[in-house]
Amino acid sequence: MQRASHPSGPQDRDPLASGPQRASGPEVNQSQPAGNPSLATVGGLPTSIVQIGRAAQVAQAAQSAQAKALNDVKSIGAALINISEALHAITKKLGIAVEGTYASDQGDPRVQLLAETLHVVRAGDLRLAQIGERLRQLDQTVQNSQDSIGTLQREREMLASLYHISQVLNSTLELESVLSRVMDRVIEVVKADRGFLMLYNEAAHRLEFTIARNKRGEVIPEHEFTITRSVVQQVWRTKTPIVTANAPEDQRFSGQMSIVMHDIRSILCAPLQIQNRSLGILYVDNRQMVNPYSEEHLDLLSACCNQAAIAIDNAQKVGEITDFKNLLDNIFKSIASGVITLDMNGQIQLVNRAAERILLLPAKMAKGKPYQQVFSTLGQGKIIDVIQRARGEDSTIVNGEVDCELPDRGKVTLSVNISPLRNEHNEEAGMVLAVEDLTDLRTWRDAATNIKRIFQRYVDPSVVDELMSNPKAVELGGQTKEVSILFADIRGYTALSDGRRPEEVVEMLNDYLQLLTKAIWREQGTLTMFVGDAIMAIFNAPLPQEDHAVRAVRAALAMRKAIEERQSQQNPLFPEVKYGVKVHYGIGVNTGIATIGNIGSREHLQNYTAIGDAVNIAARLQSNSADNEIIIHHTTYEQVRKYFDCLPLEPLKVKNKKELLTVYKVRGERPGVPA
Repeated sequence: MQRASHPSGPQDRDPLASGPQRASGPEVNQSQPAGNPSLATVGGLPTSIVQIGRAAQVAQAAQSAQAKALNDVKSIGAALINISEALHAITKKLGIAVEGTYASDQGDPRVQLLAETLHVVRAGDLRLAQIGERLRQLDQTVQNSQDSIGTLQREREMLASLYHISQVLNSTLELESVLSRVMDRVIEVVKADRGFLMLYNEAAHRLEFTIARNKRGEVIPEHEFTITRSVVQQVWRTKTPIVTANAPEDQRFSGQMSIVMHDIRSILCAPLQIQNRSLGILYVDNRQMVNPYSEEHLDLLSACCNQAAIAIDNAQKVGEITDFKNLLDNIFKSIASGVITLDMNGQIQLVNRAAERILLLPAKMAKGKPYQQVFSTLGQGKIIDVIQRARGEDSTIVNGEVDCELPDRGKVTLSVNISPLRNEHNEEAGMVLAVEDLTDLRTWRDAATNIKRIFQRYVDPSVVDELMSNPKAVELGGQTKEVSILFADIRGYTALSDGRRPEEVVEMLNDYLQLLTKAIWREQGTLTMFVGDAIMAIFNAPLPQEDHAVRAVRAALAMRKAIEERQSQQNPLFPEVKYGVKVHYGIGVNTGIATIGNIGSREHLQNYTAIGDAVNIAARLQSNSADNEIIIHHTTYEQVRKYFDCLPLEPLKVKNKKELLTVYKVRGERPGVPA
């Protein structure tokens, strides 16, 4: 039911709530079945109790018969009175004659006959007087009977009206439509001009207009919601119905401007209550007639309110249940996991949207069918096996992974959880299947495992963790992008290794390569290759790095610094000190477009590396660098010059390049400019 409210206003306008919405609902059949005029079918069973017209006809016939009988009694009474008066006059004359004039002639047969006649006439006169009294009593009885029939007729009509209202109230749970028709009926029965029904809004703590109608069955517009506020407030406060036959002269409401301004004559108002809980107010009034309402009307309104309160309470509870059911349905439909319920016979009862999506299983096709039939159609014998195992063990199956193949989806990995479904008595009523699609997770896990296997050798562990959190960010199949490439190589490796034992050379190389690796990883660079005494690293792959050129140069400076610090220590445990060798490195850095990917034999070894002209240039720069010298190409210089102190060198001629290369020597970081 839709309601709206507006804030409190002046006394002559009731501020309790806003206007109602008129709605139509299912009509109640009040017609008489053909061939049986005494029956009506308002409810589910035929009855004649609501045949108000028929009751009125019967009462009218009875009243007509009684009126005729009353007229007959009065006519007979009048005739008897005339006869009685005539007899009384004759009796008086006979008495004077027999007991006065002819008293001395008692022996005369004629006088004796007159005396006997006097006796008979006096007895007849007395009897006529008694009959007249009985006729007067009969006349009063008939009159009282007529009054009783009228009262019974009115009660019968009110009872039938109440019965009709009750039937309408119980005919549907579309409360707004029902209450509109009930209001029309109440207005008709009590001959009111207007009727208002207000319900209490617990959230807003106030009464709000729900229904407002006039005697023509029309919705009253909101600006005409003019009722007597004091009457409503008193009824709501005292929980007692009120009838006022002449409101302007009623001392209880004297001085109420709304009564005067809106010319309200008579009012009926009663609370809507159920089990000592107030739901609202029913209010009707009359602007024209004085004394149209009696206690009988108030009783009818109160009885109607009792019926309406039950209907309202039922509708509100049904509404709450419906809302809760809709909420559960929405939750059930919105659950990301697929949910399927089975009854005790193994028939599918419910399938939510997620299950439809995961299994490509339309709910309409599955509901009411045995699970064996449904899953066999899908070719899912493994799921059937899991369900049968759960039914046989009468236990819960948690995280049962099933690898299967679905039509139109191919190979999928599902997690199936099964648990018993129990009713309110904790008795088993079936089972519920929770199905999750682990296909993407499995793909992600496989990709993450592959990423870890590939990159744990090339990059710092923190970069591996970041890559594993989003394996899709890595394009192992190959991509072309700008990267910065760093090459480093030992100067004079041949002289260095000449005459040394292999294990001595390997020990020394590993120590220095470890230093270089740490410097690269600190800048989150990717080691792509160890070639003897040389090392290659790239920046801006696999993870994007906006400052990749700066990182590459910074890593090169860190390499040089680490080598110089190590050599300055002259630790006798260091291989170069132990073997009397001086180690130097040359470093080259270039920035350019390269192809990056996992390159190598599919069946055997693959490396994540970069290929292209930019890589070749970086290698040529390294090969032309002096001991512990860092040479960068102009493409790198343009991105790092504000961070590092660089010295231009003579243009460099390198193999397979026609043009000379513009190169720079990196001397260090610029003071006060953080790189």
